[in-house]
Amino acid sequence: MPRGLKQTSSPIIISFGIDELANNTFIQETIQLGLNPLDNEVFVVTGVKFDQSLPTIDVTLGAGLTETSFSRVSLSKNNRTSVGNLSDTNVMATGVRATQFTAYQGLGGFPNAGGPIVVYAEQNSFDTPVADMEYLDIVATDNMFVQLVGQNNIGAMSCVGKIYGYRARADSGSIYAALVQSELLSV
Repeated sequence: MPRGLKQTSSPIIISFGIDELANNTFIQETIQLGLNPLDNEVFVVTGVKFDQSLPTIDVTLGAGLTETSFSRVSLSKNNRTSVGNLSDTNVMATGVRATQFTAYQGLGGFPNAGGPIVVYAEQNSFDTPVADMEYLDIVATDNMFVQLVGQNNIGAMSCVGKIYGYRARADSGSIYAALVQSELLSV
């Protein structure tokens, strides 16, 4: 348990889903927490899980050409205008999925004879805190934000996920105020 906080709920799982409105277009959704600021209530995040759609690419490439598509997602404490990185102080978790398609000249000069080469890759930040940490982050305001964008896709991307955590109360108004101020200034 983080110092200065008292757990006030059992573990909570918050589910979410986000879909691009058009392929390769940034989108952000708000996740409401319903915290009570009069009781100095915060949400302690203990884990995050992303399940992104597989990026899609145009497989009608000419021989010898390679194309890569991406799906990027992030979870943050603040409103953002782009998908975040773990180096951003307000970002709790990130995920990237990529598809790479290479068309090559096959035997007898026929394009793609023998088949193309397709490579899939996935990279996610820690789904849970590192072994000696009790939590990923503390959210003191009433909402979190999930961002999604595809790059070089022929279809719209989507992501579903879960946020694990619990409600807690700050022992004093000064601890709560420090958490809120830190969150609002971490843009």
